[in-house]
Formats: sequence, C-alpha cells, structure tokens
Amino acid sequence: MFQPRTVPEIPFWHSCLQVKTYQPRIRAHYTHDLVAAFTTPGGKLTLDAALLNVADREPPRVYRQINYDPVTHNPLGRVFQVGVRWRL
Repeated sequence: MFQPRTVPEIPFWHSCLQVKTYQPRIRAHYTHDLVAAFTTPGGKLTLDAALLNVADREPPRVYRQINYDPVTHNPLGRVFQVGVRWRL
C-alpha cells in the first residue's frame, strides 16, 4: 500500500539564512553618442543622424542566460541612425 512521506517544515526565516548566492560586481560601463539634427528655416523638414556607442564597447558580462543586461545595455555595438521628418 502507498504511504506518502512527510517532509519536516523549515521556518521561512531559517531557509533564507541558508541560501548563499554568488553576486559578482559588474564593472562600470559608459558609452559615448554623437547626435546631430538640422531643421529647415520653415520648420517643415528635419534631418537627424546619430552614432551610438562611438567606441564600439561591448556590454559588461552578466551572469544570465544571454550574458548581458538587456535593460541597461545594448549588445549591437556601434549603431548608425538616420531620420527624416516632414511636417505638413
């Protein structure tokens, strides 16, 4: 006949004290961006360009499945952006 086993309860505060996690320090990460915009005198046409992460620095390594923090870093490296806005 099947008899279930019981597991002794451990108080929550006791189990929290037993957990040891590795929290490495993540080094500082700075990127420099260049942005320029030009608007025609009438204000109908705006041209803009941007160069993000000029030095093409890699994001710091984070111990996650994807090896970087997607909230604060961009894995693409140097990015060029060009935009045109026409107002009617």
